[in-house]
Amino acid sequence: MKAIATDADFLIPQHRAAAMSYLQTLAATGYHYWNTGSVHYEKAAGFLAKMRALYPIDLSPGQRAVAQAKGRANAYLVMFPDGSKTGYIQWFLVATRGRHAVDPLTGELLTDQPFADLIHQREKMKDGHRIPLTWLGHYRLVQHQPVRDPRKKKSQKRVWTWRLTVETYRQWQLRLEQAARIGNTALRKEIEPLLRSPMFSGVRDDIAQLAALAEAAFRKQHKSAAYVSPLPAMLPYMPRVTVYRDGTLFSLVEQLRQQDADDKARAMAASRALLAGAEPRMQFTQSMFMEISNGSSEEEGGSGAVQGHAAGRSGSA
Repeated sequence: MKAIATDADFLIPQHRAAAMSYLQTLAATGYHYWNTGSVHYEKAAGFLAKMRALYPIDLSPGQRAVAQAKGRANAYLVMFPDGSKTGYIQWFLVATRGRHAVDPLTGELLTDQPFADLIHQREKMKDGHRIPLTWLGHYRLVQHQPVRDPRKKKSQKRVWTWRLTVETYRQWQLRLEQAARIGNTALRKEIEPLLRSPMFSGVRDDIAQLAALAEAAFRKQHKSAAYVSPLPAMLPYMPRVTVYRDGTLFSLVEQLRQQDADDKARAMAASRALLAGAEPRMQFTQSMFMEISNGSSEEEGGSGAVQGHAAGRSGSA
């Protein structure tokens, strides 16, 4: 009897570079149709159950080969903590084309055909060749012709790799050129976060191009000063990484739930501390108000007595 799949057996990539490497590998093997979104951790288990019920994301390699031979689309689901929204998990649904007909003029999939795979009918799957899959708006997965590696005799073929998005590249260009106009030290400090990027071949090429633009800005601003490159002699290469270890969706949900509870506890403690600090000031304000009120009452009573005494004298006269 086949065991029922649960969130306790759905593995999560061990870190960001592992997840990105896995998506890159999947695209290179035909899984370049994609859709993405995010789900709150409380709804993640239900979302996974729904995806498993709808699409063949848990097939074995042999089952995938049979499906491919029959012209059916295969699919994978990759989930990872959403770095842009606290408490959310980002998901990537990637698939092969299957046996869809293709419009000869536009190249678009004709998903209204009777034999179209359900994953292409139900989901807004995008072709990565035309609309690159993006990672949190900072990286895009594209086919790219790498800059020739001097260690290799032949030029490399176009490969699937991650690059900076156009907007991210533009922002880094502005930052680095501005720092370069200040000087070498400012440029070296500004480029440090960029050098901590996952060093896929496309990202390496983008960093090298950005450094060249920064050098041009430096030399234009500093005619006689010596330029010191902020880059190492050779940018590191992305190593082979193990995608999965023992992290599961269940353990990730528990981790996010604990973080949520800790955040709420800290917020509650901060509120109590704020109220505790405000209480003495409130008491001081209240006591001052009482003193002022009492003083005003005494003054009003005294003036009334004087007026009464004056009135009495006037009457006796």
